[in-house]
Amino acid sequence: MFKSSHKLYTERFINHLEGFIAEHKLFNKDSRLLIAVSGGLDSMALLHAICELRSFGYSNFVRVLHVNHGTRSENIHEARLVADYCKLLGFEFIEERLSGLHPDSNFEHIAREKRYDALYSRLAEDEYLVLAHHIDDSFEWSVLQMFRSSNLKSALGIPLKRDQLIRPFMCVTKAQIKKYIEAFDLPFLEDPTNEQTRYERNYIRAQISESFAPRYKNYLFHYVNRQNEQARALGVHLTQKVEKSFHIRYFDGEVHLYNLADETTHGLEVQLLKAIKFLSPSGRSSLAREINKCVAAYKAKKSGPMRLGPNVQVYLSQQYILVATLDYDKRDTIFRGNDQDFVQYNFEHYQSYLEMILETARLKGLFPLYVEVRDKRFNFEAGKAHKHIKFDEAQVMRNTIPAIKLLKYWAKPKNQKFSLELRFLFSV
Repeated sequence: MFKSSHKLYTERFINHLEGFIAEHKLFNKDSRLLIAVSGGLDSMALLHAICELRSFGYSNFVRVLHVNHGTRSENIHEARLVADYCKLLGFEFIEERLSGLHPDSNFEHIAREKRYDALYSRLAEDEYLVLAHHIDDSFEWSVLQMFRSSNLKSALGIPLKRDQLIRPFMCVTKAQIKKYIEAFDLPFLEDPTNEQTRYERNYIRAQISESFAPRYKNYLFHYVNRQNEQARALGVHLTQKVEKSFHIRYFDGEVHLYNLADETTHGLEVQLLKAIKFLSPSGRSSLAREINKCVAAYKAKKSGPMRLGPNVQVYLSQQYILVATLDYDKRDTIFRGNDQDFVQYNFEHYQSYLEMILETARLKGLFPLYVEVRDKRFNFEAGKAHKHIKFDEAQVMRNTIPAIKLLKYWAKPKNQKFSLELRFLFSV
């Protein structure tokens, strides 16, 4: 249908989008979606990207709603473009025509009200309304609110989620969307009124964003991280409203984060910031760039260490993260058995015992937690010592594996029927 001329970029784009949707629980893999598509660059890219999520197992039932404002001759061509595009993708197309709109001084406000009335009138109770707003849109909105209101929450930007309304593209910029469109050579029609500075958002874009963007190239990056920090401080950040993926345990000189359930990263940024503040209370207050790099490295299954500020570094393992002071890698960590012989475990017994150890044991000086398996009843990749932490290599044997990694292998339905003879290895 549409083939990418820049496959590496578009794969990264979709991977990033899917991770953002999953992290913020915007919608499930079988959710019903009503996508608002104007025919412009942003919404046409969004509709295509939603289709691409099928490679991650998404099977969403999608309807497309096009709002025809009826104020320009080009509206007919936009409606036809979206209708043809939906036919090509196999989605239901709905056109909602507005009336009584005139390009006067109140046009923006009245058009917006009528447009949202039309969108919600078509929205079913079990559907999400999906809009294509992105980071640039949110920045312009925040700037506009700075001149209009003194309320802190109003300046946080366009909400990512509100009831049934969601905005998945709030993780990408206009430039990234444009590059995605160009890679797939997707059709779109740009609204000529976007250049008219008599409308407030267009004025902000022309007079502020476009004028200083060449000089301050990272302004959107800093905007996103600043708004996230402010949202967390105000207690309205979405990741504060979902269950944290990682458990956290504090020790003198080190903090342990582990996730036994799955490989999601809900709230990981907040947990890492807590760990850094615990280990280095007088350090910098803003470490957004370093934390984002750390989360990306974890998702890419890298091992570290990674620096977080001047006094802290992070080590990464299978669903297990160690945040420690800089002298940690100078310690010698030696493993031994825990004075017990090998014990036969079934999956449920192993899972509950592992949870108990991680919640109650003295983990200080131990990363990651290993188990030695005597009899491999199913295939798994043996563990290796963390290459940046000193171990007695002779004691990290070929039948030794990180405990959480073993849990992941064992959790597969075909493996849960087996029992294993093993023992946990602790540091001394």
